[in-house]
Amino acid sequence: MIDLLETERAQAFLNQKVPAIIAGQIDVHALSVLAATARPSLYVHYALDLVDRLSGQRRKQLLTIERFAGADLDSAAFRLEQQIEKLPPKDTDLTKFVAKDLDRELLIYPFPLDAKLYCLPLAADPQASLEKLRVDCPELVDGFPGSHASVHVLRYVPGRRCQLRYVLGRDDSTSLTFLGKIFRGDRGQQAFDLLEKVARFYTSSGEGQFFAPKPLAYLSDWKMVIQEHIDGATLNQMVRTGLAGNRQFSAAAGCIARLHNSKIEVNRYHGIGDELEILEKSLAGVDEAGLSDHSFSLTLDKIQEFAVGLTPSRFVTVHRDFYDKQLIMDGQRTALIDLDTLSMGCPEIDVANFLAHLD
Repeated sequence: MIDLLETERAQAFLNQKVPAIIAGQIDVHALSVLAATARPSLYVHYALDLVDRLSGQRRKQLLTIERFAGADLDSAAFRLEQQIEKLPPKDTDLTKFVAKDLDRELLIYPFPLDAKLYCLPLAADPQASLEKLRVDCPELVDGFPGSHASVHVLRYVPGRRCQLRYVLGRDDSTSLTFLGKIFRGDRGQQAFDLLEKVARFYTSSGEGQFFAPKPLAYLSDWKMVIQEHIDGATLNQMVRTGLAGNRQFSAAAGCIARLHNSKIEVNRYHGIGDELEILEKSLAGVDEAGLSDHSFSLTLDKIQEFAVGLTPSRFVTVHRDFYDKQLIMDGQRTALIDLDTLSMGCPEIDVANFLAHLD
């Protein structure tokens, strides 16, 4: 895996595997690694800066390399090829290929193809998504009959989830913005139900200082939660620009404390053992990638030894991925976002995670 993380080697590898590049139609002007993991399966996710040799036009392209063992490779390739058949005609040749490296059991495929998120090619297409919304959520797009749509990728984890921002615009310059989050399996329905509970709780439990985005619809065949878009700046952005002070951090504390005291029931638990398991898998992935050294093992041993003596103070509703990017400040109001990881656990998990993310 280590060679796939080095941009020059990765570019050389793609030059051998991507049909449009091999045919001389496309040049890779630049390449960067967006994400990589080795567990539960290896994948590396890239952002490519491409140049069309004929027109000179430049474009961005997301591309994924993923490992599939044995027969799973052919099965995944077949599913991706089925997705290609559903792509609109205007998509370029670069988005219509699936390449294999049989020796290393790797598949190379461009966004929006995804072997596990079957609806992603359509959801990422502006026209297809607009038509879907008009059929399944007419009340959402009511008032935008002749609208044009744009789709922006906010966060993408291949094979697991993808968050998209949709903007519907009209000729009179008015627009409607909302988010769509696609999940693998049945997690989408669970996320929608949780979001409903949390949004309802924040609405009914205060003066509006703290709130959560409202779910607008669930598209079951796309496994997609549609939710409102929250305007404002994240606490992370405010910290980096020097605009965060005591009031903002007090608001962050108040917002998460409100969740901890909510008594919202969640049918999953997350404790110290789960945190250690995540850490062990992450370090195993680092080791498989060839990036680890002896200090990683020593650090893990010390953490495990320390964790033995820890006793949870109490079990409450926890965010489980709480940090400064999960809070949006809008004037006097603070929104808590990305709520699909909610669990029952000890509140120290959220506090520790928040502090660990601060520079």
